[in-house]
Amino acid sequence: MIRAQAALPDDLAALDGAHAIHGAAARALAAGEEVVVVGCGTSEHAAMAIAALLRDSLATSARDARRIRPQQALDAALDPVPDGLVIGVSHDGGTRATWLALDRARRAGAVTAGDHRPL
Repeated sequence: MIRAQAALPDDLAALDGAHAIHGAAARALAAGEEVVVVGCGTSEHAAMAIAALLRDSLATSARDARRIRPQQALDAALDPVPDGLVIGVSHDGGTRATWLALDRARRAGAVTAGDHRPL
């Protein structure tokens, strides 16, 4: 599957807002904060891949690498990140757990990405 989707990193980088999210992740790391990518179901798998891509492109140390991580959306909603960046992934744009995770993270003080519609 990975070989069949070799262009996926380039396709993701070309998405609207990808460069802004990458920049926000770089700023969070520079500030010593976390970058958490949340999703639910197959979107959680996508969150894992996105976190790995961010680690590959941004982490300059093992400490940075540990600060970039995926998290299941419902867990993130129940225990929100109080600072840093939280990126939401949803294939259909309507996953309630992902929206809750982004909302709770924003209320806790994190910057959020992927939440272009209200709850």
